This record gives sequence, C-alpha cells and structure tokens, in this order.
Amino acid sequence: LHSTSRRQRQMCIRDSLQTVLAAIARQYNLVGFCDSRIPIFDGKRRFDAIFRDEGKEEIKANEYSAFAGRAAKCSMYIDKLGAEGDDLLWQLSSDRPIYFWILKDAASGAPFIARVKINETPLGEMNVYTTKIEVKK
Repeated sequence: LHSTSRRQRQMCIRDSLQTVLAAIARQYNLVGFCDSRIPIFDGKRRFDAIFRDEGKEEIKANEYSAFAGRAAKCSMYIDKLGAEGDDLLWQLSSDRPIYFWILKDAASGAPFIARVKINETPLGEMNVYTTKIEVKK
C-alpha cells in the first residue's frame, strides 16, 4: 500500500502547476498568444495542457498586487489522456478551467503571469497574484 503525506501531495500539486505555468509563459513568449495544446510530463504522469485565448482585459492594481494594465486573458484545462490523478490540477476540465492574465514587464518586455484564478476548488475560489518579478538576462 502506497501512502503519501498531505505535504508530499501539496508539493506534487505545486510542482505540476509550476510545470504548466512555465509551459504557458514559454508559449506566450515565443508566439504572443495562448491557443495551444502542450504535452506535459511532470515526473510521474503524461498529460496535455490545453490553452485558449480569452481576449484582452484590463486588470487593476489592488491590495495584493501592484501590477496593472491591459492583459491577455487565457484559459487552461487538462486533457488527462486516460491517466488517473486526484489533485487540484487534475480537476481542471473544459467546464472548470483555470484563468491566467498575462502582462509584459515594462523594462524588459518579457511576458509574465500577473494573475491566476480558479473559480472552484475544494476550499472555494482561488486567486493568485504576482507580487514581484525578476527578469534574468
């Protein structure tokens, strides 16, 4: 019987989300849009992340993040390819996507994910805000 601790499961979810976030940032940096299907292997399973352009949207600075401006809005969901999983990433489907807002760094022009929103998680709505970016040359 294989058992994982809650901390180990959280680390796997974080690592999987980081893999997906890196994939969309790379995609957007290369071609300037989100529409794509990107194969992902997170070290334990193979799946596809499907990204869709959702237009442009103005985001405002708030108490959580100073970043604001006209952002590209993208949605993402997972095609599980028949694999099994029970974490938050695995629950993202075409009817329950994750949303990203991508801005460009004023100094370097590099795109970055300014906001992330998941409408429904076991604990309710989840919003993630970028508070700092560092562009390495």
